[in-house]
Order: sequence, then structure tokens, then C-alpha cells
Amino acid sequence: EQRILQDILADPEARRSPLVWSIVVLVLPVCEEILFRGALYGGLRRLLHPVAAVLVSALLFAVLHGNVVSLLLPVTALGVVLALLYERTASLTTPILFHALHNGLTLAFASLSPDGAPAP
Repeated sequence: EQRILQDILADPEARRSPLVWSIVVLVLPVCEEILFRGALYGGLRRLLHPVAAVLVSALLFAVLHGNVVSLLLPVTALGVVLALLYERTASLTTPILFHALHNGLTLAFASLSPDGAPAP
């Protein structure tokens, strides 16, 4: 997802595309939450202590989002929040909505920046 976002941010046309926005804000969060929280975290949760399951799933979420070391901690933190939301609500709806909000805000701030970089 990080590589996709970087490619989108590098292209002003893509930053304005409703199709791109739909994919980044709707499709990716649904698919990733089904995979990472539903399948991966759900499976780990049956095998490990909940804290270990949260941390392992969050770290895998971050690693699979790209090899940029500077993003490892923030994406791991996002993975922790999403796993905790799933643990707390026992539903994928809440982490999907949070993930969609995160992606939408990230894309919106980045799109407002003239060079496509996320705003501070």
C-alpha cells in the first residue's frame, strides 16, 4: 500500500482521480482488514496471547507495506490500533472504517501539498 500511495502522490492526475480515491479509501482498507485482522490476527489470536498476536500481526502489517525503515514504526503503530479495535469490537467494521479514514486523510493531506508529500 505504501508503494501504491507513493506512486499516486507522484502523479498529480492520480491524486485527483475518483477511481484512485475509491481504491485507496474503500477497496484497500476492506481487503487489508479482512486479510490482516480477520485472517492473520484471528489465527494468531487463537495461538498466542492477545498482546503477542497484536504485536506480531502489526509488525507483519508494517513489513508487508514496504521496506522503508522510517515507516516501520508508524505503520506498526497503525497495525496495533487496528488490531485493538478489532479485539475490542469483535467486528471488522470498526478497523475498516478507521483504516479508510486514515487512508482518506493521508491522501487528502498529500493531495493538498504541491509536491505530493504528506503535510506535517
